Amino acid sequence: MSTNERKIALFVGALMVAFSSASWAQQTQPVTIQGQSESRSTQPAATQAPMTLRRLFANADKDSDGKVTKNEAKGHLPITYLSFEEIDTDKRGWITFDQFMSFTNKRVQKLADDILSQGDHY
Repeated sequence: MSTNERKIALFVGALMVAFSSASWAQQTQPVTIQGQSESRSTQPAATQAPMTLRRLFANADKDSDGKVTKNEAKGHLPITYLSFEEIDTDKRGWITFDQFMSFTNKRVQKLADDILSQGDHY
């Protein structure tokens, strides 16, 4: 396996780990998004990641207003809770799904960059 193939494999592996833990969390309880039941998917975690993240956000959004407060994030999205002030760029006391996704994408990108910067030293 070439160095580039190893780097790509590590990147894909990091994404799968990041999203599989979210997928596993969703398997423990059904989630309803705005009054609609969601059926379970048999797709691999990496291919259902966007819906999995949407479900995680919806699960934390206890009053189903499309926003998550720091208090709502506390028991459901621990990294979001700890980074809430960074994510809530508008300082409104709540975040949208788009802000949540932007933050999540930045975290995954940083993880990938860290892995790729290690080169063959992993």
